[in-house]
Amino acid sequence: MDQDDLADLTTELGHLLDAWDPIGVADLVADEYLALTGLLLERLGRGDDRASICQLLYEVAPQYGADPEDADRFGARIHAWFVARQARS
Repeated sequence: MDQDDLADLTTELGHLLDAWDPIGVADLVADEYLALTGLLLERLGRGDDRASICQLLYEVAPQYGADPEDADRFGARIHAWFVARQARS
């Protein structure tokens, strides 16, 4: 993955996280989920499976005020997005 790909993935994942916005601040704080974006991209990039991504979001959900079940569904969505994105590359 080159720097352009990483920048594109970071932007796209950031948009997905902002749309999820479990604490309701995406309109107020531009980089609220930046740390989570980096952690997710690291895990996705090393090949973590859907269950691992869902588990990660399930574990951090309380920190972001998210319902753990919603975090699990969102983790599945992120994993599917990444797999589809990689297939296009």
